[in-house]
Amino acid sequence: MQGRNLEKSQSDFLALPTELHINIIAHLHQDPASQICFGLTSSYFYWQVFHEIAHEKDYRTEGRRYRHPNDLRLQVSICGQYTLYGRSEYGFLLDAWDIGWNDRLKTLLGKEHWLWRDLRYCEECAKYKPESAFGEFDGQQEMAMAVEDQQPGEVDYWCLETICKRCRAKKLFRLIGEREEVRETWGNAWEERESFGLKRSEAERTAQDDLWNESEAKDGCYETWESIFLKLGI
Repeated sequence: MQGRNLEKSQSDFLALPTELHINIIAHLHQDPASQICFGLTSSYFYWQVFHEIAHEKDYRTEGRRYRHPNDLRLQVSICGQYTLYGRSEYGFLLDAWDIGWNDRLKTLLGKEHWLWRDLRYCEECAKYKPESAFGEFDGQQEMAMAVEDQQPGEVDYWCLETICKRCRAKKLFRLIGEREEVRETWGNAWEERESFGLKRSEAERTAQDDLWNESEAKDGCYETWESIFLKLGI
């Protein structure tokens, strides 16, 4: 009897309009860990509910949508008053003698094999991805050798093994340093800036230097990471 009542309650809840689901999850704003866990229950709740309440719209900047900092690196203090997002800028909170911390959400959910199944965790982007997203990509060895030629011993090969192909490519491009990385210039100064891609090389520039900075945030001024990944086949 109790089982049938539970199934009916679950069925009734799932039948609610999306607007009500969003409203219910939004009221959990003081419990971001529960919001994330709720979003992981299905693709519907992740994309149509969690992302709808997790992203903030800023109409002062042409309606740009910012990524919410919460992810599997999330940590909540034992007292429940403080939250860490896994960003190094918040490290001073971890050193506070009077604040105790729970484990990261990734650690708390790490043993839930039914949830992740055969997916593998990337230590850089804090996401679970299929095995095909890992391993060496075409051109990786050449990029690593280019870094070693300039900065011997700078490539941490053990670290590369723990991150996905896309994060490997980003890390190697940053180490090579031939093209400047383009990051967001707005948002919270205490949070990690979103990376958009790499500035085009001198040969690819069509605008004068004095016009370059003016259009720096526009698509034509830099190559997006998606475009770079496409060229690398990842």
